[in-house]
Amino acid sequence: MIQLHTATSSLKQLTQKMDTIAHNMSNLDTTAYKRQDVLFSDALTSAMTMQAGRYETGRATPNGLRLGNGVVHMGTTTLSEQGSIKTTNRQYDIALMQKNTFFSVGAGDTSYYSRSGNLDVAFNPQDGFNYLVTGSGDRLLDISGQPMRFDEDLDSLQITDQGQVIARFKNQAKPAVTYTLELTQIDRPSTIVENGPNRYSFIGNLQQMTADGSFTRLNGNARAGLVTQGALEQSNVDMTSETTEMIATQRLIQSTSRAISFADDMRGLINTINK
Repeated sequence: MIQLHTATSSLKQLTQKMDTIAHNMSNLDTTAYKRQDVLFSDALTSAMTMQAGRYETGRATPNGLRLGNGVVHMGTTTLSEQGSIKTTNRQYDIALMQKNTFFSVGAGDTSYYSRSGNLDVAFNPQDGFNYLVTGSGDRLLDISGQPMRFDEDLDSLQITDQGQVIARFKNQAKPAVTYTLELTQIDRPSTIVENGPNRYSFIGNLQQMTADGSFTRLNGNARAGLVTQGALEQSNVDMTSETTEMIATQRLIQSTSRAISFADDMRGLINTINK
């Protein structure tokens, strides 16, 4: 029966929406987390037309009646609203002050985008250098795409509002080392997907988006005021909104489940009549 198939299809998609809401709520306290939303579209519809002649065999339906087949999951989009800024006064913490702006991090040979500014310094005994890393262990990259690394006697870091990272050492005779964060503005959130803990992969058309200005590697004056040291961006998840959405989705799941039950009862009744 069409009704049974439609309701079952819709129930599956609503379950995915509940999973996304739960994911958002579980990341309420995750630094710089961007909430997600599920996109749906109508499944293929069937057009029912009248048969030739005065009477139609079976139930009569208007010409062009369209019967839907439920909904399909079209994907998950990241909602990029800026989260609130919390001052920490910790030298390794940074907050990006403009939405859709990301710094680059590396994991192995792969680079990603992130806004999670709860940074730290990790010592690598294999080469004897300190690396600036995210809370997930990904290494921050400079504008040349290389990890930022510092000698073992690193004393302090200063991070300017334009993303310059200035390292000073316990041996004051040693000159300071300066790196520049790679900062990128991506104005189409749908072109990034979550890939691991609070980091994103780019899936857009780089050439096209660069040409129309929706993908920009920021340089010069465009970087002014983008970075704040000693602060963290909070998650943009609103618990009240997520709870309201969860209740509404649960009610839809309940009504869809009843539709499945009714359709099953009708099918049982038809089978009984046919006997």
